[in-house]
Amino acid sequence: MSNSADPRVAHSGTSTPPPRSSLHSPTTVTEGDGSLVHVAALVLQYRRILVLVSLICSGIVTAITLLLPKKYTTTVSFAPVSVSPTMPSGIGGLASQLGVSLSSIDASQSPDFYAELLATPEVLRRLALTEYRVSDGADTLRGTLVDLYGIDEGDPGKTLAEAIRVLDKKILSISFNRQTSIVSVDVKTKWRDLSYEVAARLLELVNEFNLNRLQLQASQERRFLGERLDTARAELRRAEGALEEFLQRNRSYPNSPTLLFEHDRLQREAGLRQDVYSMLTQAFEQARMQAVRNTPSISLIDHPVPALRYDPRHIALKALGGVFGGAVLTFLVLLVGEAAREQRAKAPQDFDRLSLLWASTRKEIGRLVLPLRRRDR
Repeated sequence: MSNSADPRVAHSGTSTPPPRSSLHSPTTVTEGDGSLVHVAALVLQYRRILVLVSLICSGIVTAITLLLPKKYTTTVSFAPVSVSPTMPSGIGGLASQLGVSLSSIDASQSPDFYAELLATPEVLRRLALTEYRVSDGADTLRGTLVDLYGIDEGDPGKTLAEAIRVLDKKILSISFNRQTSIVSVDVKTKWRDLSYEVAARLLELVNEFNLNRLQLQASQERRFLGERLDTARAELRRAEGALEEFLQRNRSYPNSPTLLFEHDRLQREAGLRQDVYSMLTQAFEQARMQAVRNTPSISLIDHPVPALRYDPRHIALKALGGVFGGAVLTFLVLLVGEAAREQRAKAPQDFDRLSLLWASTRKEIGRLVLPLRRRDR
């Protein structure tokens, strides 16, 4: 037999055991591995931190929600009603011939107009300066929105501007529907009575604006109709005088075709002037009544009533949001930290250089801030 050594046999005459399979070695996450396995391993590795931070965030959100004052909302809805001085038939055509438009179609009765009106600085200013009376537990508070909200900017103009901003951004919520022409206003404050009183005051201001606008429009139309009425009266007198003079000079006009034609023409002129005078007289009387009318021109759909209970605060939903937000934020921080550690192990010289640059930057910032601190002292 050959004495050549079998490579699988050691000199001692025993076999060399094969290497162990890598399947039996501990599982580790390779650097730069972005698979789901890597993500799951990271979550499980830091599960306690994730749970703890999520619970802390949820607790903070819940505590803030509970500490914030309760809000009460009063909703009022209305629809514009087209109210304008009515004119007899024929007056519109007459005014058009004279170059004046008396159309009954009013573009300011659209819901878009009222939504803009409610947010104008003048309306908000009057809301802010109105004195309200609210019940706060056993106490009764009186004052404007500036007083109740404790707004003080050191200057009356700035203080009022801040109160208007609070009204526009935090208290009032205005919406409208073009199809139904319904305008809705939500008034939300931390006092039940204040929400109701602001909503009621807002309706008063809208009605006041409408009445003033309609009365002004009616006054202008009355002035125009008064001038036209004087002119029409003078023209009627001239037409009647011409007819009277013709009859006095031509008593036997029926026997003459020429005189008969002239008589009919003068009679038609006098009749036309009489019709115009009658229509203007009727329109003038209607304009006088419109100028002093006090009928509201909006139709209330939801009357303002005090809120029966405070607005829902959705504490459970916000707590769940805090859990989810805290978990996501913590996981992102851990993921960035893990990636930074892997990168530092691969290129430590880059991190050393970054540390030196950061230390140099802090020194420069310190040199810039130090003179400012000395100046404050």
